[in-house]
Amino acid sequence: MDPARFDRLAARLATPRTRRGLFAALSAALAVGREAATARRCRGGGRPCAGNGQCCSGVCRRGGKGGCRCASPAAAITDLVLY
Repeated sequence: MDPARFDRLAARLATPRTRRGLFAALSAALAVGREAATARRCRGGGRPCAGNGQCCSGVCRRGGKGGCRCASPAAAITDLVLY
């Protein structure tokens, strides 16, 4: 991190906050952290799956001989629009 960016961050953290502002910042940080953790655990399109919750796209499709596979994000959107 460059020194100017670090100084801006330090100044921003040093300023007093209201309870409402602090709660909003903590909520945003938790949401970003949860989203990043979910992105690491989900499976991409074409990967084997046992349910919609395992797939990044949120769609686990039943397959033929290969079992269920995660749909790609584009295919998942098409499924939501058409069905």
